[in-house]
Amino acid sequence: MSTKLKLYLGRKVIDCLHKYTKFSLAELQPLIQVGNADETKVAMSLPLNDLERLLGVTNITEVLKIQPDDIIKNIHLVRDRANRRISFEIDKNIFVKDVIENCAFPDLNFSPKNIVVDFSSPNIAKPFHLGHLRSTIIGNFVSNLNSFLRHKVVRLNYLGNWGTQFGFIKVGIEELKYTLEDIQKDPLKLLYKSYVHANKLAEQDPAVHDRAKQEFLKLETGSVNDINDWKVYMDYSKKELINTYNRLGIIFDDYSYESDYCAKNIEDIVETMRVKNIIHKDNDGKEVASINEKKVPVVKSDGSTLYLTRDIAAAIDRFKKYSFDKMYYVVDNSQSDHFYVLKDILYKMDLPWAGRLAHIKFGRIKGMSTRKGTSVFLKDILDECRDIMIKRQVESPSSYQSAYQ
Repeated sequence: MSTKLKLYLGRKVIDCLHKYTKFSLAELQPLIQVGNADETKVAMSLPLNDLERLLGVTNITEVLKIQPDDIIKNIHLVRDRANRRISFEIDKNIFVKDVIENCAFPDLNFSPKNIVVDFSSPNIAKPFHLGHLRSTIIGNFVSNLNSFLRHKVVRLNYLGNWGTQFGFIKVGIEELKYTLEDIQKDPLKLLYKSYVHANKLAEQDPAVHDRAKQEFLKLETGSVNDINDWKVYMDYSKKELINTYNRLGIIFDDYSYESDYCAKNIEDIVETMRVKNIIHKDNDGKEVASINEKKVPVVKSDGSTLYLTRDIAAAIDRFKKYSFDKMYYVVDNSQSDHFYVLKDILYKMDLPWAGRLAHIKFGRIKGMSTRKGTSVFLKDILDECRDIMIKRQVESPSSYQSAYQ
């Protein structure tokens, strides 16, 4: 039971004691005991020995004069030598109701925690597909729950706007000969078609994959023309995502991007891993970390970063920014190994807050792949639900009226 609830239920006894002996309510909190309950009442008590020894209470006469009311009853002194106490009873119905309504409220010594919830986190330049809906709903629930418990919550959307996937989009645009004017007319549809098309080409021709890697490397090394095109794609995509979140009634406190942690921005973090011998060069030129006798790539042979590299940098940056007591990643269970490796590397970097990271898992939706073009998109689902609802309202005019009666 919370401190606040205990003090609320015994407030007459406590207020009376407080008149005669000066003590803080927080000092009294550990002494209040909840005893047995029956069908009508719940027993509560204050140990008199502790009141006298710890708080200097010497006169309880006024307490015993308190008249019963609808909440507090049967105030009396129990003279058991080993357990002298002021005992009183609380109406059980009021007690249970108060527990349900108020037990989540903080104790007198409550200190709110800094909570970061990383959820939803779709990829830019691709439509918001159904697989991200679970993360969005669960993450929003976790955020709301912690807000209700009066913690300081940051709802964070970490958008995937970096990596070889953008190389594939660029290759697809070139192969399909789309212009910026074409893309502007229907951005997400054409960017997605470009991505799927390039991946299909790569299945037949491995050189396409190498082209995509080179296109991404241009972004990592700061090619002005490529970055300008990339920024246009990002702007179109973010607007579409925000429209979807508005339809779901979800608002984020902060947006961050994988591109914030591109190779040139995190050179010091990579160098720290080298100095601490966390990563080392492998035979193929990659820099890898040894985790449970397995080699995990951290930096590619061409010097470009991986999702893991960027997640390491993002975690460090977020702790500097938010000083979080807990950071939750709401991601499907296929990423369990990724988060194990992430925490292991942060521990090896001697970062004491590494244990504050937690992965909230959920089942992955199978049979959908943005790479193969088989995803079901949330916008289509929402549109279909809207159309069905409108159709049924038209077919049954009374449904509108009955909803507001």
